[in-house]
Amino acid sequence: MAQNKRPTASKYAYERTDAPRKRSSPLLPILGLIFLIGFGVAGWLASDAILIAVADVLPGIGVSSIPQTTGKIIATVVVVILGLLIFGLLAAIFSPKDSQTVKEANLAKEKEAMKERARAARAQQRRK
Repeated sequence: MAQNKRPTASKYAYERTDAPRKRSSPLLPILGLIFLIGFGVAGWLASDAILIAVADVLPGIGVSSIPQTTGKIIATVVVVILGLLIFGLLAAIFSPKDSQTVKEANLAKEKEAMKERARAARAQQRRK
């Protein structure tokens, strides 16, 4: 019983079959590590100014109330986290987007076509 099926490129009309997936660059993790180290160094160098600015804004927290090394570490961690958040947001905004868009009308047409193919297959089964 050989079935005569028409070869189709895809089961659904909205699936891409001809375009291979683009591989991301292997340098991206290295770039992220460089930015992490850069933000860490910048945070460590700017931590004294950050601690003085925080002491001016929040009078209850004096510079002498927090040990200097602990304050520098906290300020560095805050700078690194904020830097990575901003870098991640900018990378997400400016990264290339997938041009594949699916519209509801296309999905509805494809669903109707699938139903019609199923009806035709059932009708052909009954004729046999």
